[in-house]
Amino acid sequence: MAYQFSSRQGIIAGFAAVIILLSGTVLQGWLQLERLTERNQHIGHQVLDFFTTLQSLDERGIDLERNIQQYRLVRQEAFRSSFDTVQEQALLLIERLEQQQEHIQGLDQLLTEWRATLQNLTDSLDNETESAFIGTSFSRLSELQARMRQLGQQWVDDQDRLMASNLSSQRVFFQLQLLLSFLGAILIAFFIGRWLIHPLHQIEDSIARFGRGDSGVHSALTGPLDIQRLGNRLHWLLLRLRELDSFQESVLRYTEQGLRVPLSALKNNVDFLAEEVSGSLSNSQREVVHILRANLDSLQKQTDHLKMIIERIFDRRGVEKQPVKLRELFTYVVESQNEHPRFVAVKVHVDLICPPETEIWLDVEKIARVMSHLFRNALDFAPAGSEIKLLANLEGEKLVLECHDQGPGILPGDAPHIFEPFYRDRPHPDYNTPIDRINLAIAKELTQVMEGDIQLLETSPGAHFRVSLPYEPINKTTP
Repeated sequence: MAYQFSSRQGIIAGFAAVIILLSGTVLQGWLQLERLTERNQHIGHQVLDFFTTLQSLDERGIDLERNIQQYRLVRQEAFRSSFDTVQEQALLLIERLEQQQEHIQGLDQLLTEWRATLQNLTDSLDNETESAFIGTSFSRLSELQARMRQLGQQWVDDQDRLMASNLSSQRVFFQLQLLLSFLGAILIAFFIGRWLIHPLHQIEDSIARFGRGDSGVHSALTGPLDIQRLGNRLHWLLLRLRELDSFQESVLRYTEQGLRVPLSALKNNVDFLAEEVSGSLSNSQREVVHILRANLDSLQKQTDHLKMIIERIFDRRGVEKQPVKLRELFTYVVESQNEHPRFVAVKVHVDLICPPETEIWLDVEKIARVMSHLFRNALDFAPAGSEIKLLANLEGEKLVLECHDQGPGILPGDAPHIFEPFYRDRPHPDYNTPIDRINLAIAKELTQVMEGDIQLLETSPGAHFRVSLPYEPINKTTP
């Protein structure tokens, strides 16, 4: 089995690779600079030695000319000895210049001619040579030295151009090497990031699938070993949560069914007693039956609330979108409450600000339940002959739905808690029926599941609810 790295080991290895890559580039550039500097210093020493030697040769030439003139005048051995000494020094300087003739093209010919000219002058000491010959020879030596100086200057210029060319090429090479190093570092960071992020995306997708209620086959994670272990443990935890959720739903279902059956039997028995099927009742017995019926009605209401809570748990499983026309949606919402006692006593006005045949992608069941809860709440408090407005509009990428009634509205103290399911209900001063907060709480939770928002607007008269949630045009997205 191939060895697998953990995320920490991978990050450390990636940092080490980047450091080695960039450090190698910097070190290579530094070594190149050192080589160029060393070569430049070596050439500088050669140039300095060449021109120093050439300057000394000029001085020896002057000494030779002076000693020859003195020796020809007085013929003393001291001047001849001085001439020989200067000649030896000049020849040593020529030998030093000959060491650089391989670098300076044409220097060897000038040095050979300089030697020959000096030898001719030495031979002329013992002969009666005309002064014109000596003057011409020394002029030739001066000319040769001037040409040597020109060759040396040309060599210096060539070395400067060569150095500039080498420096430019090395700079381009270093820039290319540095660019490749940066690209290599970026590639290393990219692959390390992909190696780390890909399994995290897999974990994120797995969590999203569980959130939507899809508990399909768990795909094996790739990437660092520790993230694989984390993903497997998270998958196990999600499975356990799903099992606990299913167990919770089962318990609630059994509880609701277990309450509903005996409650129905008790209610039927109390109805028999109230109808005096088994015989007439005394006043005290009727009062007891009345109390029993009130308690059973309260218990029935609590059972209905429990059923709503169970449905609320089921509705939080995810969003299932399908195409729907807004006109059909509002028709369904209105018709779903046609059995409400106050339905026939109020006017319902549906206003579609957008085109009536507009078709969009929505979770039809959830949005229908949201609007049904709001519409039912409006019916509970709408005075007879009043109007309930249902509005729909498309604002950018948001679908806006509104429900506005002409009832007594929400008390200021209750407004901050209107969507809290277990906040203590208080009857409105003008009504005996308290606000059914379970319905409003379910409407808010369903809106949040669809990534939307529901608000209670401050308008009068009545209560004004506004639902805003994202939608997808039918011509933009396909299921």
